[in-house]
Amino acid sequence: MRAAVDAYDEYRNGEHAWMLGAFVVPSTRIGELAECSPESDRDDPWPLSVLAPSVSAAPRSCADGFELRALEVAPLEPAAILAGSGGAPEGVRVFYEVPLDDRMDARLDAVARVGGAAKVRTGGVTAEAFPAASRLAELVGACADRSLAFKATAGLHHPVHGCYALTYEPRSPTANMFGFLDLAFVAALLRARRIDTAEAAVLLSGPAGRVVPESGGVRWQGHAISTAEMSALRREHFLSFGSCSFEEPVADLQRIGLL
Repeated sequence: MRAAVDAYDEYRNGEHAWMLGAFVVPSTRIGELAECSPESDRDDPWPLSVLAPSVSAAPRSCADGFELRALEVAPLEPAAILAGSGGAPEGVRVFYEVPLDDRMDARLDAVARVGGAAKVRTGGVTAEAFPAASRLAELVGACADRSLAFKATAGLHHPVHGCYALTYEPRSPTANMFGFLDLAFVAALLRARRIDTAEAAVLLSGPAGRVVPESGGVRWQGHAISTAEMSALRREHFLSFGSCSFEEPVADLQRIGLL
């Protein structure tokens, strides 16, 4: 916890703080977080996204110096989502993790009914943890069909698709990983109905495409995406992505010339 707090404090006061989202913490460790947090931040609360097994098991508020922004709920069956949706504090967005299995659509229907948002895992520390591009594309398309906001987590350390090390250990095994920019662009195109999920899967898993800034937006993989579309996407649909490294996404964006 101390290492995570020190790193977040540094990034929060650094050049790229505008890219930094909420501090993600399990509900069982909020007390530990409060003990480690810098006193200087009490007048500038840290935004928190709290992991919890259910809405009812999540905290209703946080200690001074923190602001509860979101809850991230572990996978639940559709009936449990519908039955246990009440009780979230006002103004706190609830993300329900949706596994990419045969219950995906039923879970997304339930999440939409309770006014929540979806959370999808896009990887991990083993090659097997990365879902098929077709399944990820289906979830993003299904969210677009339902006007359902979502976030992604795990495995999104890099902006573009490629083969990368799975961990930071020497001689780490490698695997093909999705790119967070690729996912954002695919989400924008699916939302605008300019591609279908089969095309989205190809774009998510194909060779990395150059992002070419142009007047009023960017061009990527033969598609023009406007700044207005991306702004609306980030505000209303693809809300955030989680990475266990903040420095790696920044460094990669600098490497490809976008930052």
